[in-house]
Amino acid sequence: MHRPVFIVTGATSGIGAAITARLAESDYRVLALGRNITALDELTSRLGSRVEGHVLNLCDDDALTSFTDRVSTEHPKLAGLVHSAGVLVPEALGVVSPDNLDNMLTVNFRAPFLLTNQLIAPLAAARGHLVFVNSSVGLHAASGRAAYVASKFALRGLADAARLELNERGIRVTSIYPGRTATPGMSALVALEGGSYQPDSLLQPEDIADAVLSAITAPANAEITEVMLRPRTKSY
Repeated sequence: MHRPVFIVTGATSGIGAAITARLAESDYRVLALGRNITALDELTSRLGSRVEGHVLNLCDDDALTSFTDRVSTEHPKLAGLVHSAGVLVPEALGVVSPDNLDNMLTVNFRAPFLLTNQLIAPLAAARGHLVFVNSSVGLHAASGRAAYVASKFALRGLADAARLELNERGIRVTSIYPGRTATPGMSALVALEGGSYQPDSLLQPEDIADAVLSAITAPANAEITEVMLRPRTKSY
């Protein structure tokens, strides 16, 4: 049986892992991308044959090109691409280092740009779906993390431009803007802020996965362009 193929970046943890699981449970085949081979092996072992793990460093242009060339050959019709990988180093202007700036811009914006740019043909052949998992700060800037905010505003611009350019080729484009979500990264951020991490009061990764699934299963003549989610109990 042929199952529609999705690619998910940042698939081994948090939101990316939840999206991978939800897609696999919904009868999609998922090419799960991550850097940690042990985590990928655990993911594929848990989710079964519908998930295929690929070790990929999103900061390595040659590796990205090699991967997209292989995908274009093996999957000439690609049902979707979910950009879920992200890096956050909470440093303000005057403090952020050039290395951290470059890393956030590369992972949060440049890699999604290159992956999208190199996979347009198989996405168009399947009338596929692009999903950009952004952040609430991609809509409203937050203090103390200027480089991260800039990378997420850039990602928003990419998604909006892609929609204008690719709709005519049958590709739908959705941006997801989650508020604070119970992930390992959020736990680390709250610790840096000196706060008390209370995951039950936050969005859950599965909430974001459900939003992605709703967007990609919308009627073919409809496009969910943006989804904004916030925890019901506001703590920020």
